[in-house]
Amino acid sequence: MILSFAWAPRPGPFLQLLFLLGVTLCAIVLWRRGRAEGSLPGRLLWAAAPVLVAWAGAVVLSLSASGNLGVAYAFENNVFLVSSALLVTLPLMALPTRFRAVGGFFLLFAAALVALGDAIYMRAFSGILSPEAAGAAGQVPDVLRSIAALLRIEDLWMLVVPASTLAFAVVMWKLPMVPPPPWGWRLLAAVLMMACATPALWRLGGEETSVRGLPLALSDAELIRANGLLGAHLLELTRSVRDRLGSKWSSEAAVRARAFFDRPRAAPDPEWFGAAKGDNLVLVQVEALQDWVIGLVINGQPVTPFLDSMRSRAIEFTQIYDQTKDGRTSDAEFAVLNSLHPLERGSVAFRRAGNHFLALPSILKSHGYVTVSAHANEPGFWNRGVLHPKYGFDRLLFRGELGTGQILGWGLPDADLFERVTATLPTQQPFLAFLVTVTSHHPFDYLPREMKELSLGELEGTPVGNYLQSVRYVDGALRHLFERLEQRGLLDSTVVAIYGDHDAGFEYTDLLRKVAGISAWTDATRIQFDRVPFMIWLPKAARTGRFDQPGGHVDIAPTLLRLLGIPTPRCFAGSPLPSRTPAPVFSPMGAAIRGDRMAILDARRCVHLPDGEPASGACDFVEAAEAPVVASRYLTEQDAYQVLGCDDAPTGQPPATWASGEDQVDVTATR
Repeated sequence: MILSFAWAPRPGPFLQLLFLLGVTLCAIVLWRRGRAEGSLPGRLLWAAAPVLVAWAGAVVLSLSASGNLGVAYAFENNVFLVSSALLVTLPLMALPTRFRAVGGFFLLFAAALVALGDAIYMRAFSGILSPEAAGAAGQVPDVLRSIAALLRIEDLWMLVVPASTLAFAVVMWKLPMVPPPPWGWRLLAAVLMMACATPALWRLGGEETSVRGLPLALSDAELIRANGLLGAHLLELTRSVRDRLGSKWSSEAAVRARAFFDRPRAAPDPEWFGAAKGDNLVLVQVEALQDWVIGLVINGQPVTPFLDSMRSRAIEFTQIYDQTKDGRTSDAEFAVLNSLHPLERGSVAFRRAGNHFLALPSILKSHGYVTVSAHANEPGFWNRGVLHPKYGFDRLLFRGELGTGQILGWGLPDADLFERVTATLPTQQPFLAFLVTVTSHHPFDYLPREMKELSLGELEGTPVGNYLQSVRYVDGALRHLFERLEQRGLLDSTVVAIYGDHDAGFEYTDLLRKVAGISAWTDATRIQFDRVPFMIWLPKAARTGRFDQPGGHVDIAPTLLRLLGIPTPRCFAGSPLPSRTPAPVFSPMGAAIRGDRMAILDARRCVHLPDGEPASGACDFVEAAEAPVVASRYLTEQDAYQVLGCDDAPTGQPPATWASGEDQVDVTATR
């Protein structure tokens, strides 16, 4: 063990100040020994000091940045931690002696920027930056306000290491040049450094897999805890390079994927199958809507009065877990429309946009539906202009097609989106309309004062308070959607379904705990907090009920297809809800859930729900919960629809035109 910190997981300030002291002492020694008439020790110190300083800085950054992310390094792979830091700094030896310290500064400055990006990314997405995240770099200008809201004053500690290294580089630059040591000594130093870096190369060259021999990480927190932040990034970079050179999915993964998709399925439940056969479907993806806010009352004011009033007429699922990863909103779209789990790293929207897809819109098209998607942003955002036609949408309505008007944050207010889309819903039926909202997007401060309806007291102006105001607005916008459908005479022939795309990205503070009515933050309550609502309204309330069976985003499409009288495709990972034989649910936060039990994967614990108390015996359903994740990722990474025999692709021809009550538009004109 290198060190043990009683104050972990946030040892950053101490480590950074210790590094500053060490660099200062090194500079003093260099100043004195570097003038010592070219002695061999002075020449060796001059040549090696910049690399050693950069190496120490990399170790300190890795440890302190891990703490800044709220993850305590477990000191289990100390050799890899030290060796990987040396591996990163070793190329400095190739530079001329005077430039090594300058190179060390730029290296550590870049590392500090990555660590800062990790802190922001972890707070928003519970993960770290990956090479695949570069695919979404063009969207950074759109989220600058969210980035600013996620910065913390303690993040400035990340700059102490590069600042110290810069001062050290200035000192070295001003010192007179010292002759390099003899070639034999230089060769010996290089060999020793390479030997010290070998453990990292050995580890990175191995096959990184999960505990079951499959390419499935439990969580970024576990990766950092075991390897430090630098080690986690090197492992991720190695995995990404392997992906680009050709995936190393094992034959076992392919066998398991095929076995999962070939699993026996229950016969359609006659109570639910075809309950809304032939009806239209309006599917609404609500930005950052979480389950805990439905029915919440603040200072005597309901946050969701409309949804509260509609619960008795709805089919409501209260245990739907957020299954998104890096792609967040785009992951939700992919998981819901394709009934597949998102990729472990990056977003399908950018990494696998060239794939084949068997999505809900194309399935409905094969049964005579016309399809439209609407989102009040540009078609390039999350690559929807490319993906949505491949999913099977006939018509795409983005900012240009929806027209001008008031802009709140990312686009038209949700009520305006609903107004403009419902005005052009087709007279040709049945249809699918997929609507993606934006007004309740992080950082939740887009509503002007006159549009805020809640009196929040001490919550006013806080991130949580702004979120509640945004949800209240969305609730009113959904009321407007139902009213417009009724005015157009569509409500009696239309299924309306809403779900939350992902969590709101809050830190687990005492304030949030009190507002949400949670007794204490534990592993179990954090994961349960990460639930999203899923509510369905059938025409004339033909079916209603509240169901506590656990599920996830991947179960939404099978549930809707069953109601519409369409069998679940073979290569869907999800299952219709409710089910008489419920499958375990996988949460990317690091858990598997079945019934009233939850397996906390990182901690290898089995607990009861909802209290989180230890459960007797083991949670023997973890492998069953991972199976659809492995199958989904194999199918998507390999574009393996044909390989896996997923031959139930739709055969119906798309309609040539989209006929609405107000216009008739050539389909190809909007693609």
